[in-house]
Amino acid sequence: MELMTNSNLGIELAHLRADIRKILFRVGVRILFTAFIIVFILLDYILLEPSGNHTAKKTAQTTLDAIIGISVAAIFVITYMVYVFSPLFHCRDSMIFYQNGIGVGKKHGPSIH
Repeated sequence: MELMTNSNLGIELAHLRADIRKILFRVGVRILFTAFIIVFILLDYILLEPSGNHTAKKTAQTTLDAIIGISVAAIFVITYMVYVFSPLFHCRDSMIFYQNGIGVGKKHGPSIH
């Protein structure tokens, strides 16, 4: 192991990186959970039998109702995608332990004494 030096912190003792396999596992679990929910909803919709006893009330849909519905759905999808893929933001995180301090951040970040 080649020891590197930083002018203020001394000799580099260890360099730790993010566990990519654990991050990808967590993203995969979130994607599988999402797929399970979607399949469950689709199966429920397909297996639902139309009932002749109920009469559907038809209401006039305005353009504003469509815009609001699409906006709410888009906000939900974007928020959920951020939740699913948020662990990927930590793939480049690292910590470098020096003789006189610690470097934390993306690749070679700022130092903490």
